[in-house]
Amino acid sequence: MSNRSYAGPLLAVGVVGLAVTCVVATSAIRPASASPEPASTPQLAVNAVSQPAPLSTVISSPLPEKTPAPAPAISLAIADESRVAACQAEFDRIAGENPVVFPRDRWDLNAAAKVAVGKLAIVAKACAGQRIEIQAFTDNQGKRAANTRLSAKRADAVKEYLVELGLSPGLLTAVGFGPDRPVASNRTASGWARNRRIEFRVARVESE
Repeated sequence: MSNRSYAGPLLAVGVVGLAVTCVVATSAIRPASASPEPASTPQLAVNAVSQPAPLSTVISSPLPEKTPAPAPAISLAIADESRVAACQAEFDRIAGENPVVFPRDRWDLNAAAKVAVGKLAIVAKACAGQRIEIQAFTDNQGKRAANTRLSAKRADAVKEYLVELGLSPGLLTAVGFGPDRPVASNRTASGWARNRRIEFRVARVESE
């Protein structure tokens, strides 16, 4: 037999062998590529566990109630002292702008004096709950004892009128100092007039 007679069958056998090899290789690769990734499912589970709670759940959750701490006693005392200082400053301002004037040797309140006391009463009512001491003074003309009695009567007159205007008598005190504590010279008429005056002193009511 010639060489040509063997060439055809050998070529056919080589082609068939190559085809079988490709089929086997493809079958071995396909299951590996088609199978799902085994790590994907566990990874999703981990992510689900690590997710924080929804914001709506956090907001709707009841918060523990906090009991407010009681205010320290010293803070309350400071607040009271500040109120006393504010009332005192207002009394000084009103009394300076509208002095309570008495005629010489008289203690009754005339119309002008009542107007001045009425303005002071407005401040007194705004400072309700504070103790108010009404202090009356005279100039140094005449005898000291007589001036002391006169100043006491003037202080009482102011207190009585404040009570008529609605203030509590239990929080009012009237004191006469006569010629003591002058605020001006007692050598001139203008100085005498300034020394014949009414002052208010505010004090905090002490708790019992």
